[in-house]
Amino acid sequence: MSEFIVTVNSKKKNVKIPGNSIIYVNDIEYNQELYYLSGDTYMLKVNNKMYEISAGRIDHERYSVSIDGKNLEVLIRTSLQEKAAKLGELKAAVTHKMERKAAMPGLVLKIKKQAGDSVVQGESVMILEAMKMENDVRAQVSGKIKSINVKEGMAVEKGFTLFTIE
Repeated sequence: MSEFIVTVNSKKKNVKIPGNSIIYVNDIEYNQELYYLSGDTYMLKVNNKMYEISAGRIDHERYSVSIDGKNLEVLIRTSLQEKAAKLGELKAAVTHKMERKAAMPGLVLKIKKQAGDSVVQGESVMILEAMKMENDVRAQVSGKIKSINVKEGMAVEKGFTLFTIE
């Protein structure tokens, strides 16, 4: 069985083609027959109603389709392609940003990284003295340091943003 996600005018339809004269659109069964006319023109019979259609490929998943003279742009993806596209859209939409804040008041003793440096999760970024103890302030996520908001010798209060990682 072939399964596709067909998008027309921002509306997605789940289309299943089991390989016979039946087609399922959003789990509704339709009887269909496709007749070749010429070039890229076909006659499509769906539940005893006839449609003249022609289709041309725009790119690997977009098609220009004309149904009885009405022109549409149609996006056709396999279920796997649709899942991959959604993942890509989510990844592009989400900007990972982590602000590391001071857990307690203290004094910045040493800055080991600078803005623009890459860090891995757990890597030391700076040393903060608090209550007469040196505390290693580490990156909580991997990424690139977007900003360092302190200087060596600077006093900070609890909750002050020390650095940001993207």
